[in-house]
Amino acid sequence: MHGLNTAGNNSKSYVSTVRLSCSAWAKHDNRTAGELRQNLIEFMTVLCQRYDKHPHIKWMDVVNETVLQSGKWHHPKNGTEKWENPWLLLGNDTGHTLNPPLYIKLAFELANKNAPNTDLIINQHGGMGKLMWEKIKALVSYLRQHNLRVDGIGWQAHIDVGWEQEANNMKQLDTLIDWAHDNQLSFHITENNVWLRDDEKDYQAQAQTFEAILGLLLKKRNGGVVTWNVWNLSDRDSWKKKMKLEGCLFDRNYRAKPAYYALQQVLENPPQAD
Repeated sequence: MHGLNTAGNNSKSYVSTVRLSCSAWAKHDNRTAGELRQNLIEFMTVLCQRYDKHPHIKWMDVVNETVLQSGKWHHPKNGTEKWENPWLLLGNDTGHTLNPPLYIKLAFELANKNAPNTDLIINQHGGMGKLMWEKIKALVSYLRQHNLRVDGIGWQAHIDVGWEQEANNMKQLDTLIDWAHDNQLSFHITENNVWLRDDEKDYQAQAQTFEAILGLLLKKRNGGVVTWNVWNLSDRDSWKKKMKLEGCLFDRNYRAKPAYYALQQVLENPPQAD
C-alpha cells in the first residue's frame, strides 16, 4: 500500500493488487492455468473485500506493469530469476485484435464486483514510449467495451535526474495527462524517484526534476484528478539494488534533501492551472 498525496490539500491511500514483482514460488512454471486462475480469484477477492470497506482507501492498482516498452504484453520467462509475468499462462482473448491477456479482464471483473467504493487503476512502468502507452489506451477501451469500470491510469515515474530536459518527455507526459482527463480517467504518478547515476551527486538538479513533474501535475489539476506519490521516502529504505543512486527525498540519515523543499515550495505556490 502507498500513502498517496493528492494534488489538492488532503491525502488518501492507494493499494496495489496484481503486480509483477512476484516471489519465486509464483514464478515457478509447474502450475496449470486453472491453478493460477484460482490463485488470482482468491487473492483479488479477499484483497478487494478487505480494503474496499475503508473510506481512506481511495484508489487501487488492479494491474501493474502489463505492457513492455516495446508494446508487447509482459510475459512469462523460464526459471525464477528474471522479471516476468506468469499470469499470461491463463491465455489471451484471441478473438480481439488487441489479443489482451485474460488475467487482466478477470482482475477487473473481480475488482468491479468486490471493490465498488474504490477507484480502479491501471498502473504502468517505463517512460513515455508511444507503443506502450497506445496499448494501455487500447486496453482501457477494451475493458470498457466489456462494461468494466476503469477509473484511472498511473505511471510509476522511476526516472533519472534531468529527465524533464530530454526531448519531448514533458510534452508527452502533458499529452498523456490530457488524454486521461479527456477520457474520464484520473491520472496518477505512483512511484516517483529521481535517480542520481553519477558519482558526483547533483542534489539541486534532482530537486528540479522532482519539481518539474509535480509542477506539471498541478498545472493539470483543473482538468481532472491528478495525484503524486513516491516509491520510497528515504534512501535508507530504498530498493537495495538502487540504494546507491539516492533517488529519494530524504537521505540515509532521514535528512531532507533540496528536493523535499522544492516540492514544498511548489505545493505552497502552485503554477497557474491550464
